[in-house]
Amino acid sequence: MPRATKSAGLNAKAKRKERREEKFNNKGGGGGGGEGGAATTGKTFEDEEGGNKQKKKHKGNQHEDKDNNKKSKNTSSSFKSSNASNGNGDKKAWKSGGIGGGSGGFKKTASSQQQQQTQSQSQSQKQGFAKPNFQLIEELVLIFEKLRQTKDSSKTKNGGGNRGKGKRAGDDDDDDDDSDNDNNSRDAGKKKEYATLIYSKTKGKIPEIANNHKGSRIVQSLLKYGTEEQINSVFAECAPKLAILAKSLYGNFLIRKLIEKTKKEDYPQLLQNVKGQVTSLARHPIGSQILEHLYHSAKGEQRAQMQAEFYGGEFVHFSNASAMTKKDGKNANKEPPTLKDILLQKPAMQRQNTLKNISRSILPILEKGLVSPLIVHKVLKEYLLVGGASLRAEAANSIAAPAFLRLFHTREGATATNVMLSYAGAKQRKQVLKALKTQVWRVSQDECAHSTIMTLIDCVDDTNMLNKIILQELKSEDIAGIVCEHKFGKRVILHLLRPRLNKYSPPNLQMMMLSPEEIHQSVEAAKALVKTLQKQQKKINRHDNDGDDGEEEIEDDEILKDSSNKKSEGNKRKLNSDGGSDSEEDEEEAEGADVNFGVAKKSEQQRRLEVFKQYGFAEALVKSCQDNIDRMLRSKESGDVLYEVIIGGLDDVVYESCGEGKMNAFYERIAEVVTESVKSAKADEEDNLLENFFSTRLLRRAAQDCPRFAKVLFDSSICASSSLQKKWLSVPHAEKIIAGVLSCPDEKFVTEAKAKMGADADAILAKVIAIKEKHRDNAAKGKA
Repeated sequence: MPRATKSAGLNAKAKRKERREEKFNNKGGGGGGGEGGAATTGKTFEDEEGGNKQKKKHKGNQHEDKDNNKKSKNTSSSFKSSNASNGNGDKKAWKSGGIGGGSGGFKKTASSQQQQQTQSQSQSQKQGFAKPNFQLIEELVLIFEKLRQTKDSSKTKNGGGNRGKGKRAGDDDDDDDDSDNDNNSRDAGKKKEYATLIYSKTKGKIPEIANNHKGSRIVQSLLKYGTEEQINSVFAECAPKLAILAKSLYGNFLIRKLIEKTKKEDYPQLLQNVKGQVTSLARHPIGSQILEHLYHSAKGEQRAQMQAEFYGGEFVHFSNASAMTKKDGKNANKEPPTLKDILLQKPAMQRQNTLKNISRSILPILEKGLVSPLIVHKVLKEYLLVGGASLRAEAANSIAAPAFLRLFHTREGATATNVMLSYAGAKQRKQVLKALKTQVWRVSQDECAHSTIMTLIDCVDDTNMLNKIILQELKSEDIAGIVCEHKFGKRVILHLLRPRLNKYSPPNLQMMMLSPEEIHQSVEAAKALVKTLQKQQKKINRHDNDGDDGEEEIEDDEILKDSSNKKSEGNKRKLNSDGGSDSEEDEEEAEGADVNFGVAKKSEQQRRLEVFKQYGFAEALVKSCQDNIDRMLRSKESGDVLYEVIIGGLDDVVYESCGEGKMNAFYERIAEVVTESVKSAKADEEDNLLENFFSTRLLRRAAQDCPRFAKVLFDSSICASSSLQKKWLSVPHAEKIIAGVLSCPDEKFVTEAKAKMGADADAILAKVIAIKEKHRDNAAKGKA
C-alpha cells in the first residue's frame, strides 16, 4: 500500500467540511442557498465547533469563555442567574440550540413573570371588590411600617455608628447628647407626621377599618402617637359602634382602650351606646369580655340599669334605676334594688313574664359556658334565689360541669353554684367532682370558692368518689400542718367536724350555702303543688269525660300525665311576700307525684360517719394532729381543729371512728407535750405552754367540755407527781386550766380530783370565779 501524502490529508479535511456544510444547510436553511442561508450555516457551524470543543475540554477554554460572556450580555437576568447557579449551564444552552435556545428560555421566564403579575393584580381586584377598604388598608400598612420603624432604625444607626467608630480626641459629650436629642425630636416629629397622615386617610372610616386585623393595629398606633384632638375624634367615631366592635375579633381591643380612657363624667353617655344590647353581648364569647369591662367601671345605678336588661324590654326602655332605689319620696336607698324588690312592686300576674324573660336570656349563657362576667353572676344569683325547685334544677342542668370552675370565685357566683349543686342530679355532681380533680386544695384556699367544696360534702351521696377526689388530696397536703393553718382551708375540715357552726362559719359564708332543711322544704312544697294540680286536673277530666266509668279508670293515668304537662305549661309563677315561689310550675319536669330534683338521699350524719370511719379520715386527721401538737396548741388557726378533734366533733364521730385506744393515746401525747414544756421552760417564758395565750385557752376549753381528756390531762400531767403539781400551781395562767378540769361534766371525776388536790382546788375555783365576776362588772360599767 502506498504511503499517504500530505495532499491526501488535506482533501479528507475538505471533504469532511463539505459534508458538515451540507448537513447544517439542510437543517438550518431548509435546503435554500443565498446569503441568508450561508450566514446561518456559518454561524451554526461555528457554534457547533465551539460546543464540540467545550464537550472535549469539559472545563472550557478561556478564549471561548470570553466569547460566551460577550454573547450572554444581551440575554435576560433570569438566564444569567440560571447559568450562574448551575455549573453545566453552558452545556444545556448549547444542547438546546446555542444562542437561539437561550433566547427561547428568556421569553418563557418573561411570560411567567407577566402571568404572575396579572394573577396578583386580579386577586387584588377581587379582594378590593369583596372588601371595600382593602386598597386603603394596603396604603395605611406602608405608612404604619414607617411609623413603627422610625425609632428603631434611628437607634440602630446611631448605635452602630458609635460602636464602629472610636471616640476621637477633642469630641465632647455635650455634642453627642445634643445630637441624640435632635434625633429623638426628629423621630417624634416624623411619628406625628405619619400619625396625622393616617388620621387624614382614616377619618370617617375608623369603625370599619378597626374591624380588620391590620386596620385595628393601625388605629391603635394612631391612639398612641396621635394628638389629643385626633384621639377624641377616634373615640367619637367608635362610641356609636361600640356594641358592634365589642363583638369583633380585632375591634374589641380598640373598645378596651376606649373604656379605659373614658372619664367618669362621660361614662353614662358611653353606656347609652350599649343600651338594649347587654344580653346579646353576654351571649357572645368576645362581647362578654367587653361587657365585664363595662360593668366593672360602672357605678351602682349604672350597674342596676345593665342588670335590668335581663328582666325584659320593659326595664330597658321605661325603668329608671335612680327611681327604683327610692323607697320613699324623701329617703333614698343607696343600695340598688334586687330582683325580689322589683317583683314585689309588680302585680302577681306580671311576675311570670319577668321570670320568663330572665330564663330566655340567662339559660343560653349557661349552655355556652360564658359565665365569667360578674353581671352574669349577680343576675343568676337573684334568679335562683327567687325561683323555686324546678327553676333551680333547670338552671343546674343547663350548665356544663367545667363551667362551675369559672363561676364560684365571686360571692354571687359561689352562691349561684351552691344553689345549683344542691338541686343538680347525681351525675352532674360527679362531673363537677371530676372537674375539680387536682384542684381541690387550690379551690379550698379561695375566699368564696371553698364554700363550694363544703356544699359538695353536704350533697354528694357517693362518699367513695368524695373520698378519692376531695379527702385524699387534702390528706396529701398534710391536714394539720398545711390545710388547718390556712384561714379558709381549715373551714373545710371544720365543716366536716361540726357543720354550720356560727363560730367557724360566719353568717356571710352560711348565706352562700343552702341548708338541708331549706332544700327539703322547697322540694316538699313542689311535690305538694304537683299533687294539688293533678287532683284539679283529674276533676276536670272526669267532668268533661262522657264515657263509662270503667273506661275512665283505665285511661285515667294516661290522661293525668298529659293533662298535668299541659297544665304545667299554662300555670304562672307567683311569689309570696318573702320572695319565694307560692305556685311554681314545678310539674314541668315531673311525671306524676314522683318529683326528684337531685336532693341528697343520705342523711348528713350517715354521710359523715362513712367519711370518717369507713374511709379512715378520722385516723388520718388524728395522726396528723398528733405529729403537730406543739405547733397546733400555739396556733390561732389550727387550734380550733385540734379542739374539735379532742372533743370528738359533732355526735362524737371522731371518737367512734378511731376507738377508745387510739383516742386515749392521742390524749396522752398531748399531756406529754404539755409536761415537757412545763419541765423545760421557765414559768415566765412565752415558750411555756402554760403561759401561751392560745394554748391555755384551748386546754381549758377542751378539759371543760371533754371529761375523757380532762382525766388524762389531770392524771398524766397536773397531778402526775408532787413536783409537777407545784409547777402547775406556780403559774398564774395554769389555774384557768385546772379550773376547767375541775368544772367538767363528770361529777365523779371532779370529786376525786378535788380530794386529791385538797384545799388548793377550792382556792383555785374561788379565785377564778372572782375574776369572772370582776370582768362582768367591768363590762356592765362600760356599757352603761
